[in-house]
Amino acid sequence: ASPARYAVAANLRVARDLSRDASVYVAASRRSRFPSLREAYSGALGRFVPNPDLKPERQDQIEVGGAVVGDRWRLETAAFLGRLTDGIERIAVGEGRYQRVNRTEIDVPGLELIAAWQPRHDLEARLQHTVLDARVENDGEERAAEDRPLYLSRASVARRPLAGPGGLLEARLTGPRWSADTTADSGLRRLPAGATWHARASWRWEDAPA
Repeated sequence: ASPARYAVAANLRVARDLSRDASVYVAASRRSRFPSLREAYSGALGRFVPNPDLKPERQDQIEVGGAVVGDRWRLETAAFLGRLTDGIERIAVGEGRYQRVNRTEIDVPGLELIAAWQPRHDLEARLQHTVLDARVENDGEERAAEDRPLYLSRASVARRPLAGPGGLLEARLTGPRWSADTTADSGLRRLPAGATWHARASWRWEDAPA
């Protein structure tokens, strides 16, 4: 059995209003993620080599951002730098099998942009784009991190009425990334960008009068 483990979680955020319509903030955080039993011991029957010594990964992150708000629109931006200590990655170990292991450090700098427009009280259009550059540093080796895309984008239109039919239409774009591959000489294969579409319908009933 794995020994008992613990981790400290902390979050500090300082915000300031520059005017009625603009604000900025600085945030620092530490959080940890413990590996699941599936990650340490199974993953997929016959395809993963168990690693009972898999340690939890710890993320320290610094973030600086701001927002500008209008009558019917909102713009937000944030720059961040995250560092994963003992970050968990999947590697190819041969014979068509994989294993999850800890890396010394995974640095994840990034920039996020968000724009929202609300032409009516029940209708909102939203755009979000995040650029990432995750790099592994492990025993003198530096390379792109496994299964971490170069960017993530999302565009959506949502209708949320006080009563009656509503819905959401959303497109999500995941940028190219490197993924563990037992058939590649380097153990990694570059995957192209991909898009998915999501749709949701809803109905809201008016609250009955008291």
